[in-house]
Amino acid sequence: MARKKRREGITSLDLTALIDIVFQLLVFFMISTVFKQDRFALKLSLPSAFSSEATKAEEKKYKTIELKENVIAIDGEEVTMAELGPRLSSFNKDGSIFVRADEGIAYKKVVEVLDILQKLELRKISLITNKK
Repeated sequence: MARKKRREGITSLDLTALIDIVFQLLVFFMISTVFKQDRFALKLSLPSAFSSEATKAEEKKYKTIELKENVIAIDGEEVTMAELGPRLSSFNKDGSIFVRADEGIAYKKVVEVLDILQKLELRKISLITNKK
């Protein structure tokens, strides 16, 4: 009886092409990804505090108010003190407000902004500082 010769199959898979494709996809997504950057209208010199902590909040659940000399900005858009109340009146009462005030600004101006926030019953207010 004649024995049939059995063909040996490929015992290992060549992964070189697969690794190349995965690497190219990785590079593509790294290059094409847009990283989120905070929009701030004013270049501020924040005061420092020992108890500063990084605060994270989700989008649409917070507003950032920036104060410098004679300029106020909400989420990167400059507004006047008179426009501040109406612009924040439609904001969710459970949302957070981050106040970034330049260290050289008059304390009176910060108190005026906090007073407006209190009248609007916005209670979750954070004063942003740099950590020492």
